[in-house]
Amino acid sequence: MLILSIFPGVDLLGRGFELEGHCVVRGPDLLWGGDVRTFHPPPGKFDGLIAGSPCQDFSRKRRKRQTPPTGYGLEMLSEFVRVALEAQPDWWLLENVPTVPDVQVPGYVVQRLDLNARECGSAQDRLRHFQFGSRQGLILVPRRAPVTGSVSQKTVLATEGRRKHRRGWVEFCQLQGQDVTAFLAAVLENRSAPVFLRSDNGTEFTSQTVQAWLEQNKVGPAFIPPGQPWKNGFIESFHDKFRDECLQREWFQSLLEAKVVIEAWRLHYNTQRPHSSLAYQTPAAFAANHPAQSLIPVGHKN
Repeated sequence: MLILSIFPGVDLLGRGFELEGHCVVRGPDLLWGGDVRTFHPPPGKFDGLIAGSPCQDFSRKRRKRQTPPTGYGLEMLSEFVRVALEAQPDWWLLENVPTVPDVQVPGYVVQRLDLNARECGSAQDRLRHFQFGSRQGLILVPRRAPVTGSVSQKTVLATEGRRKHRRGWVEFCQLQGQDVTAFLAAVLENRSAPVFLRSDNGTEFTSQTVQAWLEQNKVGPAFIPPGQPWKNGFIESFHDKFRDECLQREWFQSLLEAKVVIEAWRLHYNTQRPHSSLAYQTPAAFAANHPAQSLIPVGHKN
């Protein structure tokens, strides 16, 4: 299916459709100076329309604080209706908070339903509301996973970064479906574990979750001194090349495009490009001829 996504941002909703094999076209994005109010889609070209319109005006926290709504939330809902009427898709799906007003688009049968992240297998207790419109009168019947009695995690919010006892980066990634330790474990399936893992002092490496995983796998942490990136010269050199030769030369229109382009660059870097520091071998050829070994003396942490 060809699906139009408006209010995309990082577009986790659109990414879900892409992972299922659908093509997602993203509308104007505030991150790039776009404005949905000036956007007019071609009629009859899209099978579906998806969106996660701004929800701050409808949040319970705003009501508890008795903060009056700005009117922006309702304005963006009306823009969603306008885009749906202009695009005339077979169906549309709008994601927001449970207290969002009803959305009515002439010509569509509308269904409202709530879905908690825990019902999708996540540990995060995050309730979201969906409104689904269908020309044919179709109804969504989500496959809800049974919610066990285990303790759930609070919703991941951007404002948590300002709290004193906030959760770490790794915990946030896990709650959003990105398990850092699982990625590290996948790396060790192809390469033996190093004696030390050299890194900077970012929270993705200093978190208790990662430190526990390193201890279980007998890998010692080797943090460089703060403010001295040259002590991790190999990865800093790689970051420079990756940024100059890939990220600053490409314009990614979607997460899927970014994954494809970056993976192609990585494969070329590792398997085709000779490196003078490796006697003009490719990294893959060098790794095949040399067993994994630590370049950090045992007991050295800085």
